[in-house]
Amino acid sequence: MNRIDSTEKGKMRQHGDNANVLIVDHEPQTLRLMLEILARRGIVPRLAADRKATLDALDGNGCDLAFLSTALTGAGHADSFKLLGEIRAVAPEMPVVMMAGPATGTGAESALHCGTQMAVRAIQAGCRDFLLKPLDGPAVENLLESLLPNRRVATAASAQEGGHPLYQIVGKCPKLVQTITLAERIAPTSVPVLISGESGTGKELISLLIHHKSRRA
Repeated sequence: MNRIDSTEKGKMRQHGDNANVLIVDHEPQTLRLMLEILARRGIVPRLAADRKATLDALDGNGCDLAFLSTALTGAGHADSFKLLGEIRAVAPEMPVVMMAGPATGTGAESALHCGTQMAVRAIQAGCRDFLLKPLDGPAVENLLESLLPNRRVATAASAQEGGHPLYQIVGKCPKLVQTITLAERIAPTSVPVLISGESGTGKELISLLIHHKSRRA
């Protein structure tokens, strides 16, 4: 059995060459989902948990997109809107998506009402979109598609069928190129292959590459 370790980040992305996405949040569940989505697309994440870290992240080269977390109720959301104003002042052209909730101690109907009011306020304050927690992965993916358009990348391996991309593996590091070369050599054979690696490192993309270059494609 041949073993391929995809720990070197083989990442899929159709947009976002060196795109920087700022995530202002400290909630583990939200961060985990966002980092997994960004890793699959090869987008560089910048994390911030407070005002200073947020403004520091925007200093210099800045970011291409920001996700700003807030609470539906309580004093926290007032601070978030104040920070939103500061972000807009520093980076007026950068799209900002606000992520809110869940509200504590309220029923579903009340939480929905709070969310609707918050969404209207966020859009009026300059946000490009508004998401309720827990986040929906496809919704985040769609926002990345629409808010990071026309980004070009240099791919280490890619395949298309009927004009539609099947996969794109991005990276220039020697270990990633070596992994891709090994996968291409193994693909035409019938030997079993074990692909290992942490979540978000590109195992599915390596498997697609092997299948695409195999005799069963």
